[in-house]
Amino acid sequence: ILYTLVQTLDDGNRKQERIHITNPWSNDAVVGISIPNFIKACAERDSKQSQSSQSRMFLRAQEAQQFALLEDRNSWEDGENPKGCASPIDTVPERGSLVLFDSVLTPHEVTVIKNGTRIALAGWFHEQTQPFPDGIYG
Repeated sequence: ILYTLVQTLDDGNRKQERIHITNPWSNDAVVGISIPNFIKACAERDSKQSQSSQSRMFLRAQEAQQFALLEDRNSWEDGENPKGCASPIDTVPERGSLVLFDSVLTPHEVTVIKNGTRIALAGWFHEQTQPFPDGIYG
């Protein structure tokens, strides 16, 4: 089941609500296709079907119409821009430059250097994780 989290502020209290956007599906339905491509195909189908259809995966046509994969490899490999993505750009390395981007939302690649030496620094920022139990370090 896919869902979205909606946060609201009510009288100074933060409230988080889980809103489901799909019906549950069986793994048996996903044969010969990756799960992301299965969900994408269901979104394309459900965005065109009537709301009363029994075979809908998405609960509401609007969410099926707005659905976009974070990393739509098939579209990139076919030379197309995935739904919701900007046109690709090439970034030419310049001495002293720094390029920052969201590596989850931005499909990217590093090409082979033709001359010289590449020096690169990579880092990842992660959301807060579960804290360690008290006393774990002594």
